[in-house]
Amino acid sequence: MKRSALVGVAALSLLDIAAGTAEAQNFGGAYVGAHAGYRWVDMDMATPAYSFSALGSTFNVPARDETFKPSGMIFGLHTGYNLMITPVFLLGVESDITGALGSDDRSTRILATDGGSTALRYTDVRLGAQGTVRVRAGVVTGPTLIYLTGGVAFADFKWNDTITFGTTVTASKSEILTGWTIGGGVEAFVTLNATVRLEYLYEDFGSVSVPLARTTKEGEVDVTAHKLRVGVSYKF
Repeated sequence: MKRSALVGVAALSLLDIAAGTAEAQNFGGAYVGAHAGYRWVDMDMATPAYSFSALGSTFNVPARDETFKPSGMIFGLHTGYNLMITPVFLLGVESDITGALGSDDRSTRILATDGGSTALRYTDVRLGAQGTVRVRAGVVTGPTLIYLTGGVAFADFKWNDTITFGTTVTASKSEILTGWTIGGGVEAFVTLNATVRLEYLYEDFGSVSVPLARTTKEGEVDVTAHKLRVGVSYKF
C-alpha cells in the first residue's frame, strides 16, 4: 500500500514537471535592461603603528583596526544572452555596469609626545562605479526563471589618508579592483518581451594595500560587498 502511494506521488510529480516543461516560456535570446538597488560594503582596515616628527613635535600614530562602510544606492544597465539547453534548463552570460553612491570617512586627533600639540588625521574611502561579467544557469517554470550566477567583478576604489599639523600631507590611491561574485535571482515575464527580476550578488575584491600619510608604511583593506537589486529587461 505504501509502495503504491509512493508510485502515485512520483507519477503525479512527473506529470507536474512535464506540464511545467510544456508551459515554460522561452527565455532564450539577447536582452538589455536596467536595474537599481542598494549595495552594502565592508572595508576592514588594518594599519601599523608609526611615528613622525613635524615642527619640533613627535607624534606616535597608533595602529588601527577599523571597518569602513561606504554603502549606498546603486543603478545601472545590463545586457546578456540566454541559451535554452532544454525547454526547462537555461545557460547564459550577462554583463553589467553599475553606478554607485557610497563613501565613508573618519577623523581622529593624534596627541604629540610632549602633550602640547595635536595633529588631525582624516581618512576617506570610496567604492564607486563597478561592473561584472557573469554566467547564469537556471530552471524555467512557466513564465518564471530561477537562476544562479557567478563570475568576475570590477570596482573603482579610492583612498585618501591625510594628516594635518602645520601643513597637510595626503597619501592617496585610486585603483580598479578585480574580484569575484556569486549570487542568484528570480526573473519573470510580465509581457511578451519584458521581464522583471529580483537579484542578490556577493562580491569579494580581496585585500588592497593602501599608503599612509607621513610614513612609507602601508595598511591593508579587505573589500567585500552585498548587492540587492531589482531590474527590468527587454528580450529581443
